[in-house]
Amino acid sequence: MQRLIRRTRPADLWTPIGFYRALSPEGPSFPFESVEGEADLARSSFIGRMPRCIYRVDGWRMEDRVPEGCRTYDLRRVHPFALWREALEALTPEAALEPLPCFIGGLAGYLGYEMAALFDRVPCTPRDALAFPDAILMQVEALLAFDHVTQTLSLFALAEPEAEGEAAARRAALEGRLQDPASASSTITSASTSGASWETRAAQACIAVGDAFQIVLARRWGCPIAVLPFVIYWTLQRLNPSPDLFFLHLLGRRRNGEDLVLISASPEMLVRVEGGEAAVRPIAGTRPRSCPLEEDRALGQEP
Repeated sequence: MQRLIRRTRPADLWTPIGFYRALSPEGPSFPFESVEGEADLARSSFIGRMPRCIYRVDGWRMEDRVPEGCRTYDLRRVHPFALWREALEALTPEAALEPLPCFIGGLAGYLGYEMAALFDRVPCTPRDALAFPDAILMQVEALLAFDHVTQTLSLFALAEPEAEGEAAARRAALEGRLQDPASASSTITSASTSGASWETRAAQACIAVGDAFQIVLARRWGCPIAVLPFVIYWTLQRLNPSPDLFFLHLLGRRRNGEDLVLISASPEMLVRVEGGEAAVRPIAGTRPRSCPLEEDRALGQEP
């Protein structure tokens, strides 16, 4: 059982982006932000850095990178979710004396569509030029939680009973970099696309036979950028504040060796599990349910 080390300080002169820039993280890190929304949904923002472990899945191979080295697994013999569950159980801290935010660590990253093949028979897409691994998850040593309601910042570190001093030192080193709010200004280039066309008949056929009930059509486009990826996230956050924003910097983890950065600003919480209860709040393509049954069917016929 690990001990959770926590230090809370006032943060009314800061913003989560200011914290992230002040830390100047080198290597894999993330800010997960909640900028707008109800207090119970958008109360906290989180910053993670100093990864102690990075999991990377590519096909049937997974590697587990730690400072001491790298281990590889054959996913035809071992299920990655069993390994991740074991890792999360090892991170369970002792009971806290005060309430904790909904996230104090764990694994952060992404799971690609191809991971569905570990649970069901699904067609796997050919490898494309993006060269993204099927999944990347990282466990960080230090986590900062920004409370928008109380305007406080909590620094968290998990420590083994015999290594509490080291964890406290890492926390103190982070706190020493948070003396004054940082300021900066940047510009960003933009790109536009035109002439988009969609082939919808195949999607409609899948819906008709029951293979899908909702399909979101999308198109990938690319352009060179002349700014740092975080400036793009910063600009997006200012233009489109939402309850679910994230910037994931996964250094050098693409198959071609280049950096991988994922950015998102979404008003929709896909799913949240807390205290054994799962909550979903879908937005796109939904209709309210109603009683009596006749009214419910009428709603389903609306265009």
